[in-house]
Amino acid sequence: MRFITKTIHARFDHLVALMLIGLPFLLGLGGSNPLALTISPLVGVAAFLLTVFSDHHLGLIRCRRTALPA
Repeated sequence: MRFITKTIHARFDHLVALMLIGLPFLLGLGGSNPLALTISPLVGVAAFLLTVFSDHHLGLIRCRRTALPA
């Protein structure tokens, strides 16, 4: 039994990545510690890249799987 479908999971991946990138700037975070303003967008970019190269149907670029030599 699955709690969420693959489609919902894929959409949440995109949404969370974009929120990690944009919300620190919109909420004005990082006033006391600039590193706080840097980490969240970097993690968001990494999450977005993982989503883009993902093998689900909403992935924008699907990587070909190659067989590794035995």
